[in-house]
Order: sequence, then C-alpha cells, then structure tokens
Amino acid sequence: MKIIKSIGDNSYLKKRKKFISALINDKPDEIQGVCSTKFMLRITQQPPGQDNYVSSLVGYVTQFSMAKKYNVIGLLAHNYRAGEKFFHLKIGNIIQIIYGDGLTGIYQVQTIEKYRALQPNSPISNFEDLVTNKILTAAELFKHQYTGKHRLVLQVCIQEGTITTAGRMFVTAKFLGGKK
Repeated sequence: MKIIKSIGDNSYLKKRKKFISALINDKPDEIQGVCSTKFMLRITQQPPGQDNYVSSLVGYVTQFSMAKKYNVIGLLAHNYRAGEKFFHLKIGNIIQIIYGDGLTGIYQVQTIEKYRALQPNSPISNFEDLVTNKILTAAELFKHQYTGKHRLVLQVCIQEGTITTAGRMFVTAKFLGGKK
C-alpha cells in the first residue's frame, strides 16, 4: 500500500511488522495497538464504569470507552508516560490502529488543539481554547472532540510547571482507509 511505504523507512517497516505480529490475538474486533513513525504503543481498555481511568503502564495508551459510543476512537495517555509521544505529532502524520487480527486502520492527523483547564485537577473543569480564547464546558469540549464523523482522537494532559493536568491536547486524525 502506497500510504504505508510513505510513512517510514525500511527499518521502521520491519519494526512495525514485528509490533503488529506481537498484537495478534483472539480479539479481532478489539484495538490492540497504535503506531506511527513517532511511536508504537499497546492499547488497554478502561475497566467498566471507570471513564476517567488512564493506564500508567509504560508503552500503553487507554481506549476511551465513552468515545466508542460515538463511533470515535479515543486514546488517552498520561503526559509523563506514553502521551509524551503525542507531542511529537504534526499535521499530516499517518497513524495506524492495529486490531487483534493484525488488520489496520489508517488515519491522518488533521488538527492539534490545545486547551487550558480553568480548574486543573477537576475532570469537569471548563477549558479555554489556547488559540481562540473561547471557554468551553467539559461537556462542550467532549462533544467537540468525540462526536460526529468517525475519526481517531489522541488526548493527553498538558503540564505547566508542577501541574500535570494544567490543560489538554487533542490530536485529531481522519480515517483514510482499512479496518474501522
């Protein structure tokens, strides 16, 4: 596939193939991994009823269960763990989602949005868009990021000084093809 060859050199393609092989299991419809030329990360699921859970395991991101309800793939990660890698993404980068059968969905980064949390330690804080200065409630920000057309959204907190939850960054990628 042309898209795959355009996203990395031969060394990357070999590592990607090995990574995908390690993810194949008996759950063909469950997302197992995410990769780009910037990272290769495993995916874990949120425990039932724990919509704020984000894995602290090194090399893992967490699939956001509430986003699934809206046909959006939401991946959450801590900025001091796997989420640190999200900050290296740029508009146009290709990201692949890997399923348990080894098939992939291909996505391309379209937007990178950053917000300041007005109450950093609260999951229901209001947020200020760092470009437009528009204030959004947590519900409005959720709706903006996780409803609408099928897409991939990578979410990570932004650290400011010693406050690890001072803001949020959302990397949104549109679906290009493959499995979804």
